[in-house]
Amino acid sequence: MSLRDEVEALLRSWDAYERARDAPAIIDFDCHPTDARVKPSQNRLDVLRRFTDLRAHADQELRTRIDSHIAYLRALMGERLPLDEYTRMTQGCAAAGWPREHVAQVG
Repeated sequence: MSLRDEVEALLRSWDAYERARDAPAIIDFDCHPTDARVKPSQNRLDVLRRFTDLRAHADQELRTRIDSHIAYLRALMGERLPLDEYTRMTQGCAAAGWPREHVAQVG
């Protein structure tokens, strides 16, 4: 199994874990659905350890994607990064506020 496929399998097992707890889905698999039964991960800490292990073997592009999953997972576990850092890690861009004029108009 390729490293990319291992990451996807981990995402699916993490998603199964969250759904089994009646938590929101962690990723939308609409573009690549499967009818296969996915065994849920044991817990979030196990998912974090597995992502960290996979990250050590990933190229830069896959490492960046794994980092985004790790940032989201750690947020679910209670870590609170500064908003700009979290947004850069999960979305790949800076956190930009609303223009002052827009805030005044909407407010």
